[in-house]
Amino acid sequence: FRFINQKELTIVLILIIIFGNFYHTKTFFALYKGLWIEPVLQLKGRVLTGNSNWIDIGRKLGYVFDYSPKIKLAVIPVGAISFYSELYIIDLLGLNDRWIAKNGIKLWNHPSHRKIGTLKYLEKKKVNLLLLTDLYKKTSFIDHSKEIRIKCFDFLELLFEEKYTFKSNPQIIEIPIKDNCYAILIYLQRDKIIDDIIEKNDFKTYSLFESNENLSLYHKSGLNPYQFNNNKHYLNNI
Repeated sequence: FRFINQKELTIVLILIIIFGNFYHTKTFFALYKGLWIEPVLQLKGRVLTGNSNWIDIGRKLGYVFDYSPKIKLAVIPVGAISFYSELYIIDLLGLNDRWIAKNGIKLWNHPSHRKIGTLKYLEKKKVNLLLLTDLYKKTSFIDHSKEIRIKCFDFLELLFEEKYTFKSNPQIIEIPIKDNCYAILIYLQRDKIIDDIIEKNDFKTYSLFESNENLSLYHKSGLNPYQFNNNKHYLNNI
C-alpha cells in the first residue's frame, strides 16, 4: 500500500481484504474440485468440541504420560494434540516426518493429506502408541470392546497395503477424556513407563486380537480380518 497516496483508497482496500476474509470463512465449503479442503469453522469444531476435541485429548495425554519425551505417539491430527500434550509425536500424514511425506502409502488427493505412514515404519521408529482419530463415546454397563476392535482394524487398514503381521498381540487402551468419551490408543511397543501409568490409573486394556495364534492383518482387497465370516482369524472369535 505504500504506492497508494490517497489515504481513503488505502482504507477501502484494507476493509475489502478484511471483509473478503470474513466472507470466505463464513461461506467456504470443504469440497472444491474434488479436493477436500476443510473450512475454518469445521476445523475449529474438531479442535474444540465434538467427537474429536483435539485440545482436550492433547491436554489429557500430556498429563497422563507426564509429558515424557521417552513416549512416542503416532496421530493424524498432529497440531493441537502435539502442542497441548508436549509429547514426541509423529504425524501419520507426514507433516513433521520427511520419510512419510515422500514414501508413505498413497491415501487421498487432499492437500497435505496425500500419503500416510506404515506400520512397518512405526515399528522401525519404535512408536509406542497409535491414537485413533476420534473419541469413542461409551454407554455405561455395556461392553464396547468388540466395536472398538473393529474401529481399530478399520484404522490400521490404512497403514499397510496387503498384509502385516504383528510380532506380539497389541493392547487397546481406553483413556477417559470427558463426558463418557474415551481416547482409544493401540499399544504397539511396550514400555515400562507406560505399563506403570496404565496400572496407576487403572485404565481399561484388552488385546487387539482375541487369539495369539494369528497376528496378521489382511487388506480389504484380499482377506479382511473382521468382515468375512469364513475368516477364522478374528470374526468368529469375538
